[in-house]
Amino acid sequence: MWRSHLISRAAENQSFLLSANIAHPDQHCPSMVVSPRGEVLGELPAGRVGVLRHTLDLDETGSWYLDQRRQDVLSLDYHGPKSAG
Repeated sequence: MWRSHLISRAAENQSFLLSANIAHPDQHCPSMVVSPRGEVLGELPAGRVGVLRHTLDLDETGSWYLDQRRQDVLSLDYHGPKSAG
């Protein structure tokens, strides 16, 4: 069940999702890398010891929710501290 929740969250938020869990025999949640489209890019089964690596293409992330923002209230650009004077 946890696996399907992770896939859903990645697709809903149009973002990569990385989940890391402990390698313990009683652990039932896998460690995963999920794409913004809900594709499982890598997975270590629950309870398995290992290293999970994947190169992410950050251009795959969506910004539909940020594109709908009020641009007079929320800016995505860093403007730096205002100088005194």
